[in-house]
Amino acid sequence: MLSSLHEMLHRALELLPLGAWQRRRFDAAFVKGAYGGRCRGVYSSHAEAAAAALHAIPVGYDNEASARLYRERLERIYPADYPMMLWLDRIFEAGARRVFDLGGHVGIAYYAYRRIVRYPADLSWVVHDVPAVVKAGQALARVRDKFGQISFVDAPTAAIEAARADVFLAAGCQQYIEQPLADRLRNLPRLPGWVLVNRGKLHEGLQLLLKAVSLDEKNPEIRYHLAKALVQAGDKARARAELKKVLAGDRFSSADEARALLASLGS
Repeated sequence: MLSSLHEMLHRALELLPLGAWQRRRFDAAFVKGAYGGRCRGVYSSHAEAAAAALHAIPVGYDNEASARLYRERLERIYPADYPMMLWLDRIFEAGARRVFDLGGHVGIAYYAYRRIVRYPADLSWVVHDVPAVVKAGQALARVRDKFGQISFVDAPTAAIEAARADVFLAAGCQQYIEQPLADRLRNLPRLPGWVLVNRGKLHEGLQLLLKAVSLDEKNPEIRYHLAKALVQAGDKARARAELKKVLAGDRFSSADEARALLASLGS
């Protein structure tokens, strides 16, 4: 409900002069480094993104400021986390015990997922990240990881640990890494039994949702999320049509949110 109200407010601001003012305010704050990042937008390569990055703050995560990010995520579960947790739960039941977490920062997934996923007592969760983040993760683990199941590695030993793993986890790190994930896996002396990839190429979400609708045209949840993506892409007419179509059918779990989104789009 809160996310739905936030979306309605955002859409309302877009229709008013406040929307343009809000964008200018964000642009000015972003240039000054207020949001902790240097890149935004979609680029064809890692080099192109690096060239377009701001120069006022360090590039990448190998610095103390970036190593301090995301602490709130240690306690939170996001919608995109549920597929990963479902698979991890099944994989652990199948006997997997070693996880290699590529770009896992200070152990965000390890700490957050523990609240829901049943971790085996002999679990080994290895995080590979840049040196500044590894250092911060090790310091956090000394005070937070009472089970002693998380450890950290940097580049020299990463390939060795990845090859030993049962599960190779990559959740939202691909866009920050120059080497393609497929090449990284191809170069391992041994492939893990499972590879879980999440939050990759988010800008292609609309095309993926269109494909999902074509495969399951009667699924109202997929059509609702397609409508949300269409709104974000600026195609309000198609979004409105999708919402009217889905709300005319059987009741579904996101019906209230869909109705609120339709109301925010007007007639």
